[in-house]
Amino acid sequence: MTDTALSEEKYKILVIDDEPDVLQTIADSIRSDSYLIETQSDPRVALSRLQTERYDLVLTDLMMPDVSGMDIAKFVCHDLEGDCEVVVITAHATLQTAIESLQMGVYDYIQKPFDADELRVVVRHVTEKLTLQRQNQRLTAKNNRLLNHLSTLQDISKILYQLSDEDAAGEMVLDTMIEYFNLSRVALLKMDSKSGRFRFSLQKGFTGEWSGFSFAPEQALNGQISGKSGALHVDIRHGSLTVGDDHVYNVENGRLTLVPVVFQERIQAWLACFIEKEHPHLPEDIDTLLTILANHIAPIVNGVGETLRGGYNDQLLFEHIQSHVKEAAHLLRPVGFSLFRFDVIYEGDKPFLIRDALESIQIKIRALVEEPVEVVWRSVDTVLFILPEKDYFLSESFSRDLIEEIEHYIKNVNAPFHVITSYACLGYPECGDDAAALLWRLWVKMLQDGLNAHRDFLEKGLYEKS
Repeated sequence: MTDTALSEEKYKILVIDDEPDVLQTIADSIRSDSYLIETQSDPRVALSRLQTERYDLVLTDLMMPDVSGMDIAKFVCHDLEGDCEVVVITAHATLQTAIESLQMGVYDYIQKPFDADELRVVVRHVTEKLTLQRQNQRLTAKNNRLLNHLSTLQDISKILYQLSDEDAAGEMVLDTMIEYFNLSRVALLKMDSKSGRFRFSLQKGFTGEWSGFSFAPEQALNGQISGKSGALHVDIRHGSLTVGDDHVYNVENGRLTLVPVVFQERIQAWLACFIEKEHPHLPEDIDTLLTILANHIAPIVNGVGETLRGGYNDQLLFEHIQSHVKEAAHLLRPVGFSLFRFDVIYEGDKPFLIRDALESIQIKIRALVEEPVEVVWRSVDTVLFILPEKDYFLSESFSRDLIEEIEHYIKNVNAPFHVITSYACLGYPECGDDAAALLWRLWVKMLQDGLNAHRDFLEKGLYEKS
């Protein structure tokens, strides 16, 4: 249930008083479109109703025959499961009964003759408390589910980084989507070099008309452009999926979700899943989870895992690392390497905010980092710091200080976004002199740190504020 749904929920209120006139007066005083009010003049019937029906609030008289208001309050506060609240209304108020009621867990204690405005305020406060309480429970449960998924992804990522075979890694990713995300139709689409279109490379559950499905970069799928960053949601109605201007696939109604697999600012592939309209077990944060999974398979899809182990890798970073390792070895001095990546978390559809945020971070880094530290930007969100004459421990200290400065800067300017910083440090000679192996290990450590950083961000409850 969403927060909006919770705020619009009708609260069920049971009013109990053995005097029919008073009973009606109480009900009339609190009547509202937000409340479903039930009245009972027989407390025995009311107690029976409480055992079979769910109520949010009980307003009860104190002195009644057979079953007293204290009996009602004791049952609701001690024996009834749930979060039902009790307000006692009585003409026989004493300090002793007031203390006993509040100690028992009664929300409030009102004397007769009561003021209608006061009663309405008390009832409103009860419903506001219940709304906040239930929202908190929902968010806690949601965060716990996401934490469990992130833990699963962390375990899976450790295995993915050991795989150089793209098909094996892809199969593992699809199995993860099915088993842990409760999806039944999943796929990895890669670029077909001959046609220049994205086609199924691996798929599970996409049959029939789906077998020929393909699309070109930046081509529209039912009006949604596939070249934009972020997850793409394509609603399929009337059994047709239109690609481009005229090609129509006759497929089932539902929603096709495509998450880009991005490496070095280029879309290398797409993770896809088809979701039926009714899917009660789908994780609420499916886009976040699939994006994290896409980030972790990106180097493998791009072939980085295999090429790094084979001695060739990203030419820019590789050459910088190799050059500085050779120089450090010649001078018999250490050199440290720190690889950073910045993920911008923001609310709503604000694509330009990512660019502005990353540009602000770049400007701040230029102001903070001085020679002899060398700054090598691999992409707008990924940067390598080369620290001459600094070992691993000094590189780690440099990295933590830099993160603290960036976080302090973002907080002070009241930026409308959060930045999750992932980083990894290695050093020569502690970690050897193989530049390819050093770069591969930096990527692995940084991506694993990214999962931990997202977990910390979630545990602080910041996703809900973004």
